[in-house]
Amino acid sequence: HNLGTETVYCSESSPSNTR
Repeated sequence: HNLGTETVYCSESSPSNTR
């Protein structure tokens, strides 16, 4: 998982998982 992509992906997928 790319940190940069994971941040955006998780943000859209699950707001609670936003780093």
